[in-house]
Amino acid sequence: MAIIYKTLLILFFLFFATRAYCNNSTDISALNENPNIQKYMQNLEENIKKNWKPKIGGQKNTTATFTINKKGELLSNRIVKSDSTEDASEAAKAIENASPFGTFPKEIKSKTITIEMNFVTIEK
Repeated sequence: MAIIYKTLLILFFLFFATRAYCNNSTDISALNENPNIQKYMQNLEENIKKNWKPKIGGQKNTTATFTINKKGELLSNRIVKSDSTEDASEAAKAIENASPFGTFPKEIKSKTITIEMNFVTIEK
């Protein structure tokens, strides 16, 4: 079983869609409504958003998957797909520059979390 945390951040013409999965078999999906987990994920997204410098023009989508440990340290970071090499590079840099992300809330018992994040730009 996995924890799934979904959110959508809209900022002008940029947005993220995020899902997080714990690596253990403990079913903690009911904790999605937990304010500590919500706050942790919001802080993580805000830190990445501050570091994301996409090139604007047209509609582009980049999907990154990264894994962090209980201390919030980045263990892996990879681009799953991207419409643009530049955008892929910017998304990877944003994640790297935003880490470490802080210690997990006590409600997350897993040793690691894998996060899938979509970086989308839409030209208005």
